[in-house]
Amino acid sequence: VRASTVDACQHESPCQHASKCLSTDQGPICECDNTGYKGIFCEQESPISEAVFRGREGVKYDLNHIGGEPIITSVDKISLYFKTRKSSGLLFYNGHGSDYLLIHLKDGGVSLTINQRSGKLDTQVKPSGEPFNDNVWHQVTVTRETKQQEDGQTSCQVTMRVDGKYSERWKTVGRFSHLASSTTFLGGSDGRENIQIIRNINNLVGCLKKVIYSADSVILDLLA
Repeated sequence: VRASTVDACQHESPCQHASKCLSTDQGPICECDNTGYKGIFCEQESPISEAVFRGREGVKYDLNHIGGEPIITSVDKISLYFKTRKSSGLLFYNGHGSDYLLIHLKDGGVSLTINQRSGKLDTQVKPSGEPFNDNVWHQVTVTRETKQQEDGQTSCQVTMRVDGKYSERWKTVGRFSHLASSTTFLGGSDGRENIQIIRNINNLVGCLKKVIYSADSVILDLLA
């Protein structure tokens, strides 16, 4: 219980860079989460890890190590930033067996493929005259959410946004809702993996940062 009713944040917030101001009896406190800044007033820029890919390698995560088995999800969210001059290249792959979710560049657009037993979604965001291989940072966010219907089937809604302004949404209906994931690749692979879908796509020549994968209640900072 606070002893004072004075809202120090409302009077004059010292918090910078769109950080959240919390009013306490000891004065305002700044919450810097997800701002890219740190410090008492979120005034210091936090260094961000960037991975540079030269087309010969990738980053692999074995998700089986988390719980000993593939992650089975009904709700997924992937958020990442990339920049490149190349018109094609793998950004994100996540899957197990025939199940997978794939994000990659194709002809300068951002392509998304989701394959489940219930079917396959294969689509792309590619604005006319605005290719994404311009060597500046672009953000991609993909969400997949399934819900049970009264007839026993499930509806799956998928949304992909690029840079917050290019948005596409799809909805499918089927009997299978869960996506299995045991392996994640960022930027490509070394060519030794026996996964045909990623062997058919060029490795990324460029950079990735802030890659976050949320699987139901599990949040993985793959590249923070």
